[in-house]
Amino acid sequence: MKHLKQLLPWLVGILFIFAIYVWNFGLWPQYFDIAWDEEVQLHDGRVIVVHMKRTYQRIGLRLERYPQIAYFKSMEFSFDTGFPTGKFTHVFNKPGDINFIDFLNDKWYIGYNTDSADNASEFGITNLYPHVVIICRDGSLIKPNSWEDIPSIITNVNVMPPTPNIKGISKFNNSVLTVDEKMRHWKKYPTGAGEHTITRITATPIQKEMK
Repeated sequence: MKHLKQLLPWLVGILFIFAIYVWNFGLWPQYFDIAWDEEVQLHDGRVIVVHMKRTYQRIGLRLERYPQIAYFKSMEFSFDTGFPTGKFTHVFNKPGDINFIDFLNDKWYIGYNTDSADNASEFGITNLYPHVVIICRDGSLIKPNSWEDIPSIITNVNVMPPTPNIKGISKFNNSVLTVDEKMRHWKKYPTGAGEHTITRITATPIQKEMK
């Protein structure tokens, strides 16, 4: 009992310091990631796996693992383009996201949106409309001059946006998001549904029904 009385002031002090820390900084780190491996179906029916990682910044008291409100800070994606280029990775250091990934005539087409200025650089090249980058067979990146240069057959949105909100997509963290599971979730929460608590620049239309 004597030792307990001696320890009591220390325990109270520790609890007080912990309470002050939680009040000022919360229980969770300022930045957090939500990431998954997403099955993406190409226009010809083939399925590739794309690793998606989005980084967010908590706002205010950090008491929830997946808060309702947070800043969308960056997005990283990667996938295997096959021989000879292999794995391709890109990070949007300003808020950005992928609309579609598809393959035609030995070229990969990636449609994206971003809040970078039109004359800024994205994918190492000038970020001008249309927001599409093409990966050639030798690994070089080129930009089409207009939408007319992009086959319409490959422009259906096939990458799911983070809808309806952070909590809504948190269940997919560190998992494999299959095409079927993705379509069920996407139909339930088309872009723009639910609370608009994720900072996004451009609404992404829901993709067409996959056959």
